[in-house]
Amino acid sequence: MDNSDSKLIATIEAVSQAARISWSQPHDQDRRPPAPSHDEVRDTSSRETTPAIQYLEPEIQLTFDKMPKNPKNGWVFGSDKRECDGWLGERDQGFSSRLFSISLADRGGLIFKDLWDGQTTVKYGDKNTSPRNGFTWMLFKNWKIEISMKRGKFEFKFKIKWPDREERGQGQAECEALVESYLQEHQDAMLAASDRSRWAYLFTGQEDWKRYFRDGLQSHRCEHRSQVCCKNT
Repeated sequence: MDNSDSKLIATIEAVSQAARISWSQPHDQDRRPPAPSHDEVRDTSSRETTPAIQYLEPEIQLTFDKMPKNPKNGWVFGSDKRECDGWLGERDQGFSSRLFSISLADRGGLIFKDLWDGQTTVKYGDKNTSPRNGFTWMLFKNWKIEISMKRGKFEFKFKIKWPDREERGQGQAECEALVESYLQEHQDAMLAASDRSRWAYLFTGQEDWKRYFRDGLQSHRCEHRSQVCCKNT
């Protein structure tokens, strides 16, 4: 999807080898940006007669036309093909079933959650945060963001890149409307999940009450029979 498209949320660029392998697989073909033309990948800064070809890292895109399976969770990435929106690789390659999730925040920012037991660092511009585990970060729009996830020799590292507001032009208003629509859908999903939990709790409580009443009644009947039997003896 072109940077000027209003449906583009952000582009995720591979930095480590594990990320390069994950986002070079055929299953992510529909999430990749369009291949650049030959002229776009030529390094025009080169003084050579034949300009060098610039190597482009593998990328995937978060877009409004490919929404999360579950809006409540956002886009989830990991090794579980059933639960995840983006499959990264197998567990024996170092990936947990759910490695991380990304969801939209107000004003087009992103919320990043690490969902594994390793260490995660988020770099804002040139400032690194302390390594954390099971943490949630706010990724501010238009900041240079680099995320590193490490455990032993395994490292999954990538950058978040934002669409250019000026390139979007009039499409920016449409993008903002799509953000509001997504946030409303996310809120509705959260409320629906909360309602289901509440009904499940009430139902469970009702069943417990019925069981208590049934057991109590059974006990009372047994006690009554015992008293009758005693009177008849």
